[in-house]
Amino acid sequence: MLTRFARLARVWCTILVPMLTGCHASPRPVAAAGASATSPDASSVLRRSKARYAALRAYSDTGTIEGADAGKVVSAKWFRTRFERSGQLLYEFGPMPASEEGGRTALLATRAKSARVVDIDDVNQEVGPILTLAEATGQLQGVSLLGSIFAPRLLYGVDFCECTSDAAWTLQSEELSEGRRLLRVHLRKRPERSLTLWIDAETLLLRRVQVDDLEDGKSVGTTTIRFQVTRAE
Repeated sequence: MLTRFARLARVWCTILVPMLTGCHASPRPVAAAGASATSPDASSVLRRSKARYAALRAYSDTGTIEGADAGKVVSAKWFRTRFERSGQLLYEFGPMPASEEGGRTALLATRAKSARVVDIDDVNQEVGPILTLAEATGQLQGVSLLGSIFAPRLLYGVDFCECTSDAAWTLQSEELSEGRRLLRVHLRKRPERSLTLWIDAETLLLRRVQVDDLEDGKSVGTTTIRFQVTRAE
């Protein structure tokens, strides 16, 4: 049952790690018909979103991550982020309450070049070595279902992957979700996978991320990250 989802996680970890080293709504199209696939609007949205995260003095969120195989959820996590520019970042995640797949893990960071991983539920609360933020979040991206590479990196001005500067991003639509106007930005680098971001048009912060494993153009495995931002200033 987990084979395809496990393959999806492995594929994205394999792709995103090397890169680092180098709602419900009716969509409204943004680009005119026949517009170039290399949309400057999409690039602008991504640049502004990255700048917004890097400029925040304080940020908090909670959220969920679901891994689905052929439409059936096979893995689920909760997460929360607490960040103070003058202090540190704490990113925690663990299995959803009904799951039995392990305990809580935390990422502690004071700057982009100083981060540690902590096994919170371990009897000894073992603390890992000092790593760069990219190394620590990369180490966790598999077990966190990719959740560790987004807000924690962006808050310190670190790209979640090299793909953020790719010219193939397209601004596909505007959508209304829970009273918020969201910009849907999409990247399909290869025929078998795609990445979609839903970015709040006003705050420029992530509201949702979706990674799709594709077969014949149809999604057969999906990782979906949903963010509920509780503080951003």
